[in-house]
Amino acid sequence: MANPAADAMEEQNAEPTGSSPAQLTDEEWEEFRKADPKAAQRYMALKDNDPAGKRRWVIWRRRLLRFLLLFVLLILVLRACIRPHADLSGVATQDAAGAQTFASEYVKDWYTWDESDREARGQRLSLYNPGFKSNVGWNGRGKQTVTDAAAIRTEHPEDSKYVITVRYTTTVSDNPSYASVAVYDDHGNYSPLSQPSLVAPPSLPVPTRSEETRTQVSDAAELNPINDRLDVFFNAWSRGDTSTLDAVTTANGPKTALNNGTEFKELRSVTVYSPGDSDEDKNRRDARVVVSWKQPDGASTTDSTYGVVLVNEGGRWLVDSIDGGLDNPDAYVDSGATAAPSPSESATSTASPTTSPSASPTKKGR
Repeated sequence: MANPAADAMEEQNAEPTGSSPAQLTDEEWEEFRKADPKAAQRYMALKDNDPAGKRRWVIWRRRLLRFLLLFVLLILVLRACIRPHADLSGVATQDAAGAQTFASEYVKDWYTWDESDREARGQRLSLYNPGFKSNVGWNGRGKQTVTDAAAIRTEHPEDSKYVITVRYTTTVSDNPSYASVAVYDDHGNYSPLSQPSLVAPPSLPVPTRSEETRTQVSDAAELNPINDRLDVFFNAWSRGDTSTLDAVTTANGPKTALNNGTEFKELRSVTVYSPGDSDEDKNRRDARVVVSWKQPDGASTTDSTYGVVLVNEGGRWLVDSIDGGLDNPDAYVDSGATAAPSPSESATSTASPTTSPSASPTKKGR
């Protein structure tokens, strides 16, 4: 016959669950005490030795510690699984920006030389690697100076390694040159993993051309006042006419003028879109505006494309915002384009080709 008190005692001895010991009626307790006096004594001893749930607290504390340990292990495993090996491809994160600057200066000093002062090159290159001498990667003849160098492509194949393509120009050629260099990154401290090597211009990334989903406004009754408002706005914006800007913009609209000596010439083109059919959209228009500016020299003009948001307040269209970074399909490159000047626009250089480095790479980092 099953004994409920004995079962409860067994469960309490084996693994308390945090609940109170089994509550027995007087009749059940008396029956249990007579049937198994020793078990009853152990039951009472266990009960007396567990005041205020002390044993239950110890057990729950152990369970909590186990849970926390498993939670920490889970977090560590998830971080290891989802951590990406980022391919920056020219994206200037904080770490990449430092590596790009290092690579640009490295290429600039590498391809600058003067046979009448060879040691000057060695002194500059020793800042990148004390083992570099003045003639490393150079035959010791000729003279040229790198006048400009900029990183135009960045790859990040490993956590501590960047491969950077640098475009640079020299005093002996009107055409830009390109060099690739590997850089070791030790938490923001840099050293070369390779010597600069001449490479072909890299291919340019091709943006995806998205379809226009907004409805173009064609009603002249609506377009004419918008064009007039934009004409007044850009004129005041260029001259710094704050009173006019206050009159043609919303309360949060653009109030700061250009004030750089440029003058508004004309609106080259204005394309107006309705963003949607909601009540809010009915009082808003998005405009793509091409503006012609007179430059301070008085002779030249340049075109700029803007995204302008207009809001109808009290029957008047007011400029609410202006964006000079508007996507312009006219600026998109075609497939297969490279970061090199067009042959028709490149000046023919009569200088000798730049000498390519020939010394063995100095191994540094990993």
